[in-house]
Amino acid sequence: MVVELFERVRINFLFVARIAKRNKIVAKEFFRSKTTIEYLGSIRQKEERFVDFERVCMSDIRCGRLQLEDLLISPLQRITRLPILLKEILKYTEGFDEKSRLERVLETMNENLRSIDDSVQWLHNFERLQQLQNLVLWPPVLEMEPKTFIPDFLKGALSKQFCENLLAHPRRKLVHEGPLEFVENGKITDCYCFLFNDMFLITKTKKAATKTKKGVHTSSKTEYYVVHKQPVPLDSCVFCDADSDENHSSMSLKNAFVVIHLTRYYQVVSVYTLQTSNKSEKVCF
Repeated sequence: MVVELFERVRINFLFVARIAKRNKIVAKEFFRSKTTIEYLGSIRQKEERFVDFERVCMSDIRCGRLQLEDLLISPLQRITRLPILLKEILKYTEGFDEKSRLERVLETMNENLRSIDDSVQWLHNFERLQQLQNLVLWPPVLEMEPKTFIPDFLKGALSKQFCENLLAHPRRKLVHEGPLEFVENGKITDCYCFLFNDMFLITKTKKAATKTKKGVHTSSKTEYYVVHKQPVPLDSCVFCDADSDENHSSMSLKNAFVVIHLTRYYQVVSVYTLQTSNKSEKVCF
């Protein structure tokens, strides 16, 4: 009877995993707990009636002194406990057939849990990419290359970059991000870098006051990332270690690395030297 029960659970797992794997849009509806909690925080600030209603509901004995945030994530937490329970049952199962069936169910559960976890990670990654698409600013070509001559009839078309909607792609993955020090013309300046699965992006941070719907500036400031150098494709670049202790550099470099951008004809078009705050951060990049 226990085996049959878990086989039914296995079928449900297969259904959820297939949805998560084949249809990212539906999977997004399954795993929006983070967005829901953020919305919950905003509605608590705006609606006092909701706060009073929530307080009454949470006082119900059936809630077991849990908050609404705890109840929202409890289904996913219960799913992750099922394999642990199944392993304990497997320890005390003696029949060969029942053991085999339980092992198959356990294997399926673990496989589908990994699939669900991958979908959750994909969703969190894509949400971050969507945020960055609104926060990363791409300067026009004349700002990045002031010596470039552009005919008058093209100035309007080239006043903006065509890659403004580049980042939020379903297949793009943000591997790592963080502040670095950019070495240029013998000087060290702060920058913020993004390492994607297909490119390396160097930006400069810029804070700007946010505007309300009525156009009024608020006291809070939003941090934007202004692209400092053109993106470097990972399939056409080389990363080199650049610590001064190892290469006897004239300039003191610590936890540094160099990004060499090559064309498909192996021509070096740019070289960027960057420093990290510590060795572990350097390894991450």
